[in-house]
Amino acid sequence: MRLVGFVAQIVAGNLLLAEEFGAYAVTVVLSSIAAASNSTLRALLIERLASGDDAAPTWARALVASAVVSIVAFTFAPQFSRLVSNPAAETPLRIVALSVIPTIAAAYPAAVLAQRLAFADESRRLLVAAVGRHGLTIGLLLMGFRAEALAWAVLFDAVVRFALLAHRAGRHVWSVRGAFTSRRALAVTALAGLAQAAAMGGDYLVLAPVVEPDVLGRYFFAFTLTAAATQPITSATTSVLVGSFAKLADRPDRATAVAQDAMVVSVLATSVVFGVFAVVVEPLLHLVWGGRWGDGTAVAAIALSLGLPFRLLGDVAIARHQAGGAFGRASVLIALNAISLVVGAAFGSVIGGAAAIGVAVAVGFVVYGAIAVLVSGGSLGGILLAVIPGYAGAAAGLTFSVREVGVEQGALGLTVFALVATSIMLLVGQGSLARAKSLLGRA
Repeated sequence: MRLVGFVAQIVAGNLLLAEEFGAYAVTVVLSSIAAASNSTLRALLIERLASGDDAAPTWARALVASAVVSIVAFTFAPQFSRLVSNPAAETPLRIVALSVIPTIAAAYPAAVLAQRLAFADESRRLLVAAVGRHGLTIGLLLMGFRAEALAWAVLFDAVVRFALLAHRAGRHVWSVRGAFTSRRALAVTALAGLAQAAAMGGDYLVLAPVVEPDVLGRYFFAFTLTAAATQPITSATTSVLVGSFAKLADRPDRATAVAQDAMVVSVLATSVVFGVFAVVVEPLLHLVWGGRWGDGTAVAAIALSLGLPFRLLGDVAIARHQAGGAFGRASVLIALNAISLVVGAAFGSVIGGAAAIGVAVAVGFVVYGAIAVLVSGGSLGGILLAVIPGYAGAAAGLTFSVREVGVEQGALGLTVFALVATSIMLLVGQGSLARAKSLLGRA
């Protein structure tokens, strides 16, 4: 899946202009609302199914709300496009509006499969939908479609994902008894979903009216290129940890210990992965896209790659609290995530340029990650020790390879990264590796 997604990114990066990426970035606000609502609703439904309650009413009311959002977004797409000074966003926005309902609908069958601990079944079906999405993106781009190719792929993914999950979950998914009950639970879900949507696309909403479309497009390209590597880790966190933490709902001390280990393992792995990415992203942009994504794109991607590991700490904390039924605390963390993204983007836009936006957003992620650790009863000391190998390796690799170009830059940077990261891992990383072994042993 990651290979197909990277190929789609290569094709899109070579065929679309920065302004066209900016047009699609506007639609991410809407798709983020749907995806975030799906994630939050899924967690709520898992909790209801685990307690023996009828989850169908909450799901049915969410479907009604999603239909309203879809109709409003489709109807007012022209006005919103003019508001953000990007008329080219109108068609992609209308296409993405159609994806809201199937995206929300998929939350129920996904929750049913998670409750059965059928994570492999769920993952296989999500993989099929994702590969189909990237394949459709490539095909439409090669056929001459522009930004709307990305939007059609979003709609395809939403419909196929719901169909595959619903088929596997069984017929009772279609039950909508008592559809107008559970107002309070749905209200909490809706508010948390809005906060999560802001955490996923609030930066684009803030940036679209105040920066040039090409600046927004370059920042969006850098973010999507960087975030592509997080998808497997994020999916594992939301799909597996919620179910795992649910088993420890009546043992809060144990859940706190497991969450701390999960945070250390998460940040250890992601700091190394993104450290490698930070070293190779500039030669990658030069070799694959011929340098057409200059003007701060590389700097933004490097900064984001070093900030995202801290953001993923929040995913672990949120999964722990949602599984334990502490939706209030989880919602606070989701809101802080959104605030860090939006405030970082706002500060970056004042300075100007994709590079400044990327750096400011990355700083916001670090602050958010630190707060998430403290709110969850964790220790920052273990987290900081875990990121040292990856970050030190990235700093050394970038420093020693900065004068090179292309393949030579990437090869030298990776060599220095490997030497430095491995050496520091042997010196200070033994505790982090022990935590990883302990967590895997419990899994």
